Amino acid sequence: MPPSLVSPSGAGLYMHATPSKEAKLNNEPALFRAMLQRRLRIPFTEEDHECPLCDGIMDSFGDHALVCCGGGDRTRRHNLLRNMVYYAASSAHLNPELEKPGLLPQRPVFVVVLEK
Repeated sequence: MPPSLVSPSGAGLYMHATPSKEAKLNNEPALFRAMLQRRLRIPFTEEDHECPLCDGIMDSFGDHALVCCGGGDRTRRHNLLRNMVYYAASSAHLNPELEKPGLLPQRPVFVVVLEK
């Protein structure tokens, strides 16, 4: 296991959290299994293959799935984390400001022209 995955302080503390529906600390068994596989660097597949969304390489450990820009999952993950941090800071009366929409320019739209 690469030391960089487990060396930061607090890395992996989520594995020791007691499941709790009230605190939203309960995970579906399949999700927990995937989290454990990533933590222990157990491959999800036997070999790498092409990503159908971006034509990159989908590695057997699932690392590509966390950074792939195809399909919008990276943006959804960012927005979810942004909102969680905002609401946590709000509940602590820290007066946070939610990130404004449209800070970054829109991604260019690529049009593929097929020749006959």
